[in-house]
Amino acid sequence: MDYVNTIEDNIDFRDIRYESINQMANGNWQ
Repeated sequence: MDYVNTIEDNIDFRDIRYESINQMANGNWQ
């Protein structure tokens, strides 16, 4: 198990979720 790769994967996953939430919020407010 590569701990560094796991952290990077988690950050990527969080970034994707954050972008998705922003897109949903923008769609609701615009």
